[in-house]
Amino acid sequence: MLEPKLLLLISVLISQAIAVCSIFDEFGCKEGGFCETQNKMADCTCPGEPCLSGPTCKTLLNTTACNNCLKYPCPNTQNYTCTNGYNTRTCDCIAGNTGNNCDFKIGDPCAEVPCLYGGRCASNGAAFTCVCTTDRFGPQCQFSEDPCSDVTCAATGTCNTIFE
Repeated sequence: MLEPKLLLLISVLISQAIAVCSIFDEFGCKEGGFCETQNKMADCTCPGEPCLSGPTCKTLLNTTACNNCLKYPCPNTQNYTCTNGYNTRTCDCIAGNTGNNCDFKIGDPCAEVPCLYGGRCASNGAAFTCVCTTDRFGPQCQFSEDPCSDVTCAATGTCNTIFE
């Protein structure tokens, strides 16, 4: 049988845990969350959402497991600032940079992504040149077949592709 002092201690601990959670119950854990007391602290537990907490299950936990900037870093970290979000992250270019990978300076002709279908853009600061993949050609890698392949030239004529 439990000693009266031990029984009183257990009763006080249980009532403190209930009292702490009752504060949350009064204000309500929303979005399917429920109150739990751990280490003498009450918080809303958000079922199925290990990276969310708080009374409305919308507070993103700042843990390594929940940091999408660490799990999925921006491609060129020296040109980005990464903002962590729920199941996502946002890579914002640092001042003066632009482009899908923030690897172009503002004003660079390659910043407008002029090369199509995986072509790589090279720039001298004033003009650009596209280096196309093996199955593409054209000033912006916009063609996939040789337009001369369907042309039959008379006599000894040859077909030449002209880009305008």
